[in-house]
Parts: sequence; structure tokens; C-alpha cells
Amino acid sequence: MTKNKEFFGKGYPLLDVKTVLHSFYVPDEITVYVDVTETEKRQYDIRCGDIFLNRTSETLEQLACCSVALKDHEAVYSGFIKRLRPRRDKKIDPFYAACYFHSQIYRWEVEKVSTVYTTKASMNNKKLSQIVVYLPDSTTQKKIGSTIFQILKLENQFVEDSYKKLLEDCRKLLIEQYITYPIMCIEDKGGDKNETN
Repeated sequence: MTKNKEFFGKGYPLLDVKTVLHSFYVPDEITVYVDVTETEKRQYDIRCGDIFLNRTSETLEQLACCSVALKDHEAVYSGFIKRLRPRRDKKIDPFYAACYFHSQIYRWEVEKVSTVYTTKASMNNKKLSQIVVYLPDSTTQKKIGSTIFQILKLENQFVEDSYKKLLEDCRKLLIEQYITYPIMCIEDKGGDKNETN
């Protein structure tokens, strides 16, 4: 949803690109506002499990960064964002999804489909359909997702940079150990991955 400047600053909460770039999860409080119609509210709604990614960036490193909704929100999302809504037959735990979409294996998938030919990197539906997502069983998803969520909560509680850095390193190591490394092992053995689009 793209709007002119006069529509911003009042109205309905809007999930913007800056928030997606810097948040594992869609925050409880969204502080950007936009004037929208009832039709736009329905078309650009935010539901639990939705995955949001920025569709353009000046750098490949910041393309398709993700934020996941852990609950339904009375909000809409920006036109510079793509919403992925998992199909009902492809269950993905939202806490696990947030971890997966911050893993190195996901970044490699983005790089594979996003050769930059212009000054901006972009992500369209065709490229998105080529990205493979690994899904372990639901119990494993919940264990990984809930553990990382607790670490992130602790990160946000500490004021001291040294503690925050230790927890950030721990979080990154856990994602590497329990998401990236197992997928790399499967690929090295030529095994199949479960997929969701």
C-alpha cells in the first residue's frame, strides 16, 4: 500500500520498513500511523504467523530482512513490504520462523535468487518462490523458537552493552547450531528438505 505524505502521521498503525529491518517480531506497539480505508485494512491486515520482508534495498545484505507477527494486530503494512502468509497445510511455528529468517542459510537463499543488476536490490514473487525453507517437525520448531525468544527478551531487559553482546552472540550461535548447520549437513548428504512457500 503506497500513500502520499499527507496520509501519514494519523489514523491506523502502520508496520514500516525500518521496524521490519530491526525487529525479529512485529512489536506490540506500532508507532507509525497512516490514514486508510476499511478495504485497505482488510487487504493489508496483519495476522499471527505472517512473515514480513522488505522488498527493496540499496544493499543485498539488507534485502528481504524479516519480522514475524506473533499475534493478530490492528494494523496494516507498508507498500515497500511483502507479506508471506503460510498455507494452512504447511505449519510453521511463528517463533521458529523468526529464527529461520534470521539464519545464514536463509541469507544464502536470498543471495542465490537476488543478483543485483541495478542500483537497488529487489525481491519479487518469482524470486520468493525459488527460496527453499527448511521445516523440522513441530516439536523441534517450538523448542528452537521458544529458546531464541527467551534470549531476545533477556537482551531487551539489559541496559549494559556487554551483557547484551553476550546474549546476542549466544542467540546467533544457537541459530547457527540448530538451524544453519543441520540444513548444511542435509545438503552435503544430498538429502531432501521439507519446504514451504
